[in-house]
Amino acid sequence: MSRFNEHMRKRARAPIPWLLGMTWSQARASARAFDHPHPAAAIDAYERGEIANYSDLKIITTAIALTGDHRRFEGSVLMFDPAITYPPGNRRRRFAGAGIGAGSLNVFRTLTRDGESLFEKTYQREDACFRHMSFIHENVLPRLEGAKFPALREIAAGDRLAVTYFEQVPYKRPAQYDIEAAARLVHTLAAHDFSDLTVPDFALDFRRRGVNHGRHLISRKLDRNDPARAARILADLEHWDAIIAEYPRVLTHADLNQSNISTDGHVIDWDTAGFFPYGYDAAYAAHFSGTPLDDLDALNAFYRQYFERPDAPREDWLAFLFFFMHFMHIGRRPRRNGKLFRAARGTLKRAFGPAPEALRAASAGRSAP
Repeated sequence: MSRFNEHMRKRARAPIPWLLGMTWSQARASARAFDHPHPAAAIDAYERGEIANYSDLKIITTAIALTGDHRRFEGSVLMFDPAITYPPGNRRRRFAGAGIGAGSLNVFRTLTRDGESLFEKTYQREDACFRHMSFIHENVLPRLEGAKFPALREIAAGDRLAVTYFEQVPYKRPAQYDIEAAARLVHTLAAHDFSDLTVPDFALDFRRRGVNHGRHLISRKLDRNDPARAARILADLEHWDAIIAEYPRVLTHADLNQSNISTDGHVIDWDTAGFFPYGYDAAYAAHFSGTPLDDLDALNAFYRQYFERPDAPREDWLAFLFFFMHFMHIGRRPRRNGKLFRAARGTLKRAFGPAPEALRAASAGRSAP
């Protein structure tokens, strides 16, 4: 979907096409010009009055946003989920931008209702992103002090979708990654005590998105050259994963990219937040900040400068290394640094030991052709 968004942006010849008005014919032609048959098929089905699945709805609403037609946009949402009821009194609606969230539509809107400015985001109701977001906003963030974030005002839930309304906060994307702001947030989140909170299992599972994707990329890269070595490394990662999972948990944003901390300090997009071992957010920030980290000494110095906690156990550093090993392989600028990967792996192997033989055998079996 990110490639499709970029394609539509270029076809509109504008940095923010969602604020401009194209005709539906122009938007439809732009979608059909994409170098894959899926968007054209989704548009054709929509014009016959059909939206087969959520992926098609994302394509259709992305195209509609180019036209600025709110009636058509809401009509397509209702076509997919007739149980949705848009709250009355919405005024001054406008398309506010685009994202590539897996569990939400790619376009967002702002509106004014009863004198308050709101930000609208539409989720797939059964997706993990909606579960995480609603749990964090309803049970966790109201107790959080020392961090600014948009409050959740309302959820209009249907059978398949949930239209959410957040407080509209000042937002300006930083020109470059603000590592100091990210570090302050990580320390603030980790300092809060939520030990009395009952946390559902889905908010404790860090083995998703970045970690799973990073491990997949590690496997794919290693399998090409040495499948047996790949199996050994993946077995070690699974072994260390089980150890890290037993570490104490802290509140974790889990998506600290450049866009999610505004220049005035508001933190947005809590769709993947949960309670993970300390080091997850720090490792994510370390990679996505773009800071040159070419060897283990540089990585260690960076961690100590920004993320080390006073009197913290060594487990913090080990968890940070574990997560960084995964994140360094993902994103637009992955770190193709075999030396750093080997050094991090060696540190963890000395700390935790290699995977048991049974786990290695199972991993080798999964990797066998």
